[in-house]
Amino acid sequence: MNSLNTEQTETLGILAEVIADSSFTVLSMLLGRDIDLMPTRSDVIPQQEVEELNWQKTVIAKATFTKGIEGQIYFVFNMEDVTKIIDLMLGGEGEPAEELNEDSSDALSETINQILGATSQTLTERIELSVSVGQAEVDSSEDPVTLIQNHIASESFPGIDFTMGLDDLINSKMVLAINETMLNSLTEALNRKDETPPAAFEANSPAETPQPAASTVAAPQPTAAPVSTPAPGFTAPPEIKNIDLLMDIELPILIQIGKTELLLQDILKLTPGAIIELNKATEDPIDMLVNDKLVARGEVVVVEGNFAFRITEIASPADRIQSLR
Repeated sequence: MNSLNTEQTETLGILAEVIADSSFTVLSMLLGRDIDLMPTRSDVIPQQEVEELNWQKTVIAKATFTKGIEGQIYFVFNMEDVTKIIDLMLGGEGEPAEELNEDSSDALSETINQILGATSQTLTERIELSVSVGQAEVDSSEDPVTLIQNHIASESFPGIDFTMGLDDLINSKMVLAINETMLNSLTEALNRKDETPPAAFEANSPAETPQPAASTVAAPQPTAAPVSTPAPGFTAPPEIKNIDLLMDIELPILIQIGKTELLLQDILKLTPGAIIELNKATEDPIDMLVNDKLVARGEVVVVEGNFAFRITEIASPADRIQSLR
């Protein structure tokens, strides 16, 4: 792909804005601090430009859109930047690493999943068509060009350059690439939305106003208000979502002392008085799960003869990432 037309350029601009907002929200929440992520260019990007960044190792997180729009999206990072961010999320000081281990790879994958989940929701509202995306896959290499060729298979690609900064730890950039299939699919979806005819309204003729007699001074009579009727085929726009509507939803809370696994034959042998050893020591904090997701830890207490739970700590971002697996 050598160039973009006007519509494709506008599509990349919209995607840049959505990705920047979603990434800022998710990363700031997981890191507990604001990250600077600013789109600087939306255009066709040659692979050579990525090579000239002189990253020692490159990381790609790839995901495929499966509903609403089609195609693939790629987050291209410097290994050093990614491992610093992941170390912070896992409770470290932001130390870089030369490789992504299994935990780091899972953490990056889940982070990208959350970013794309927020992106899909925004695009769904934007094009009024349900958008879904598959799970992110992570790959890395010392050869960025070969890595990009293996995934994108093109000498140039539609992409977005982002500057990325985090305190004194990171002053770098991220590249977002999409394939032509996704660019065209999203452009068509946005065009369909823009081409949807606006609501047409037909006003009924207002009621006639009685005319006063020549010798009489009368107050003006009110005119009947026009009654508007939507044009055939008109679909009312979706109502603005209000988070307050969710506040009355009840979620199950589970206080988990511990857990273990038993063979079926051992379960069948259980009798009154049998002791089952759990995976936690007596001094370990107890987990509080909300909708099966770890939210807090604490200890069991007794209040007026009933068991209760005292929260001693809120789960860290690393624990929340772990609970998403």
